[in-house]
Amino acid sequence: MTRSSLITLQAIGVGFGVGAVAAIPLGFSIGLSPALERSLYYVIVLLNTLPKVALAPLLVVWFGHGLVSKVVLIAIGAFVPVLVDSIAGFKYLDRRLLYVSRSAGASLFQTFLFIRLPAALPHIVSGLKTSLIIAVTVAIVVEYVAATDGLGFVAMRAVTNDDLPLVFATITVGTLIGFGVNAVMSVVEWLLLPWKGA
Repeated sequence: MTRSSLITLQAIGVGFGVGAVAAIPLGFSIGLSPALERSLYYVIVLLNTLPKVALAPLLVVWFGHGLVSKVVLIAIGAFVPVLVDSIAGFKYLDRRLLYVSRSAGASLFQTFLFIRLPAALPHIVSGLKTSLIIAVTVAIVVEYVAATDGLGFVAMRAVTNDDLPLVFATITVGTLIGFGVNAVMSVVEWLLLPWKGA
């Protein structure tokens, strides 16, 4: 069970990281460009409504039963919430702050680092928290549907063998993983947004 939990955690960490790293810069670009937002709106809606778990068999055909197919599916699941909240965070900014920064002679990088990013951080962190829980769910479900290792695979094998105690054990461990990653994200939120805790 410990090895399976670590395999699931590895898939969650890598997939979540890939999805978040891809979403935040794109959210920044879309937030600053109405034309880009209009052109990508329906693509974002499509990604959001796409049944991620239904893609599992297709990804297994493309990437096999290993870590890569799980990471791709988790990254897709984690990508959209972070993207949507990043767009909102970078888009809705008090314009007076930008006027002040320009009048003070701030560069584009300084404006981003000291004004745009801090203003967008609450939205970004909210998206990260949502996508992390989605990543846990997607990881376990995709392992149940199409994998040869991980908690979901253990649960599937337990159901096949009518091993009810093992089923409850995998549910319990999966729940603990969800609580654990949520607690880690809460600590990250406290570190990034200390004024919110205060």
